[in-house]
Amino acid sequence: MATFAPSGGRQGQAVTAPAIANVDVATADTEESWTVPSGTIMFRMRARGSSKIQLAFTALQSDTNYVTIYPGNSYMPPQELSPAASVTLYFQTSKDSEVVEFEYWS
Repeated sequence: MATFAPSGGRQGQAVTAPAIANVDVATADTEESWTVPSGTIMFRMRARGSSKIQLAFTALQSDTNYVTIYPGNSYMPPQELSPAASVTLYFQTSKDSEVVEFEYWS
């Protein structure tokens, strides 16, 4: 069993279910979404290819009020999520035919 201890987090507590999800984005500059699975305490997202990602936490804002994830970089929240949290991420990529990768832990 692997142990995951993010900074400021649950030091020494075992991660029981690391997982991966991929979202295919067919068309650039089109908002997509991904709902973080229930029980997730931490996630990381990135583009598999060379797209810039615009990430928002509210629907229909990934083109106006967003965080930019530049190619080759990833986004991880600054602190753990509450396992009971319901979080949906809204994002768009700068290039067609991109895959957005998510790693998440519970």
